[in-house]
Amino acid sequence: MSITAVGRSIDVELDADPASCMRTATALAALAETCEQAALVLGRHAQLDEAAFGGLSGIVYRSSSTLLEQACGRTGRRSRRLAEGLTAFAQGMTEVRRRLDEAVAVAAPHLDVTDDRIWSPLRSAGPDDVVTAQGWAAWHDAVDRWRAARDLEEQVSQEWVRVVDRPVLFEGAER
Repeated sequence: MSITAVGRSIDVELDADPASCMRTATALAALAETCEQAALVLGRHAQLDEAAFGGLSGIVYRSSSTLLEQACGRTGRRSRRLAEGLTAFAQGMTEVRRRLDEAVAVAAPHLDVTDDRIWSPLRSAGPDDVVTAQGWAAWHDAVDRWRAARDLEEQVSQEWVRVVDRPVLFEGAER
């Protein structure tokens, strides 16, 4: 009888915290709303005509109001984009967690599951060794589920990186 996988294990820990990500996304969405509202108010104030506020003071006021309006608009759009991206990341990581939990649920009745790890059987199954055969079947099923979870984790992480790394093309517009 040969030993095929002594001490092999898979890590089912998830570093991302979807709940924390959702709290941050909610805060970013609130910031976006506040900035967008501020941009509207500043835009109205920047429209004061010369009769209402003339001379150099009026020019400075209108110019400053316009610049602040643009900055608030940009901040609002960026905050909204980050909130949406972070929400998608949190939802994706919630699905990753669900899949990792499925791997644990499949493995737990037949294998050692400790310290966020699933451990393989220590020996090959003999012809009449039903328990070890069930352990190996559970191991292979858990590994398949684990791989699918980790593939999804990589995909979700890459999508989040694209959101964060998306550059601003020019004033007022983003890719």
